[in-house]
Amino acid sequence: CPPWAVTVHGSGSEEMIKAAVKALEGTPTRVLAITVLTSIDPQSCEEIFTRLPIDQVRVLANVAKRAGAHGLVCSPQEVKAMREEHPEMTLVTPGVRSPGKEADDQARVDTPANAIASGANFVVMGRQILGAPNPVTEVERVWFDEIAKVK
Repeated sequence: CPPWAVTVHGSGSEEMIKAAVKALEGTPTRVLAITVLTSIDPQSCEEIFTRLPIDQVRVLANVAKRAGAHGLVCSPQEVKAMREEHPEMTLVTPGVRSPGKEADDQARVDTPANAIASGANFVVMGRQILGAPNPVTEVERVWFDEIAKVK
């Protein structure tokens, strides 16, 4: 069974993204371009990319679109802008935490409800779920208490 998606770094170049898209032609697997890691805060982003996160996300999203990527991986803080600018793309948002949960090393976070309301197709909540005493119960709680109330 092929994966539903693979990720490539948007900063790897348009050619690299195109190669991934071409390699997966004819399969159901989608190519998602990673924009700015959610662990990068605005100061670090300016140091690394010489621009704020939203501006760098926009640059990498445009590279990904030109290359034929099917979607983007971006923080929940940029997902609303990406939904407006790239409505056809699948948007995956890591750095998602329930209210009151630790952000760990994530610098640009938001809640599952806000991420979904802003246009995310998928949220990534790895440590919150995997670190819970009962991961299944935590997924159910997040779904019923937070996400299901958005729609």
